[in-house]
Amino acid sequence: MFRLIVFIKIMQKKNKLGKKHKLIGVIYEEYLHSVLSWKIPVGILIILIVGVMVHYEKQVNNVMNGFEAILSISNFNKLLIFAAALPVSLSFADDWCSGRIPYVTIRSSRDSYIKGKIITCILGSWITTMLGLTVYIVYEMIADKGYIYAKYLWYYYGTTYFDAAAMNPFINTSIRIITVGAAFAVYVLGGLLISIIIPNRFVAIASPLLIYSVAETFEELFPKYLVLDRLMVSNYLYVRNFKLDRLFGLMTITGYLIILGLLCYWCMDRRMKKEGI
Repeated sequence: MFRLIVFIKIMQKKNKLGKKHKLIGVIYEEYLHSVLSWKIPVGILIILIVGVMVHYEKQVNNVMNGFEAILSISNFNKLLIFAAALPVSLSFADDWCSGRIPYVTIRSSRDSYIKGKIITCILGSWITTMLGLTVYIVYEMIADKGYIYAKYLWYYYGTTYFDAAAMNPFINTSIRIITVGAAFAVYVLGGLLISIIIPNRFVAIASPLLIYSVAETFEELFPKYLVLDRLMVSNYLYVRNFKLDRLFGLMTITGYLIILGLLCYWCMDRRMKKEGI
């Protein structure tokens, strides 16, 4: 009896390890398909080009002014979202239209395939955005001779005072890059959800931009601390403490990613079961 229990536990551990290896295998395959292709470098290049356009159009003279300008212009934001979506948005639609999915799930499993797609979608768009913005900031620092902020950065909330982040601009910039990357991943994951429902290549690439346009149109109907545009560029939406405010913002964005991730899993699983995959 004891040996039987031990044997069952060993098999359960092997099964768990097998599932992890299959999931890692799917993610690695998607990584090779996206990262080692032209898509991520082109996405980074688009973000840099948008940044250079903003630099000359708005006559930016420091990094943070440029960073906020690039995120406050709707048309430029759409280009940034397109760049973030480029490496991963066509992933499911391409697999579905080419009939590749059954061959992948034979080597792994339906569960691993779905989880791998969702994780890759989030990480691929997030990494593309963060790398692109980092390259842009390096360009801006060179162009502006290293001025990260203007000599003084003031905010007015009834009383004029130094923003805590102005004393540590590198932390501020890093947090903003992470936040923007996560926010763009929400739009891209929403695009994945639509492409699961309508597995068409054109729909897949256009969906993140459509979601952004709809969200922008109706953002006044929602509290400002739930609007992604505000979460990317605004301070003190929750509390008058910069670090806590940014933490709450990231938690809100993470909540969006979890909800969309669960919806993507349910829809993809249902579609694949319906097709007998």
